[in-house]
Amino acid sequence: GYADQVQVVGYPAHVRYIGEAHFAPGEWIGVELEPAVGKNDGSVMEHRYFTCAPKHGLFVRRAMVKSAPAAPADTAGNQAS
Repeated sequence: GYADQVQVVGYPAHVRYIGEAHFAPGEWIGVELEPAVGKNDGSVMEHRYFTCAPKHGLFVRRAMVKSAPAAPADTAGNQAS
């Protein structure tokens, strides 16, 4: 089980899969995006890698995954000006 909070294409996401995929060679990282801006539900061409809501799943190369900025729970979303 992966639960890492990351950022992918500028959106908050959670890592759900790391490994080989049948649709292209090399390592792929399957993420569940928080907003519905993805391309799938964790499956590609009827091959299931993980499960999430439709349009929340996306497969990307490792270089596309950025660590999410850490924020204390009590100040998350409240940027000081």
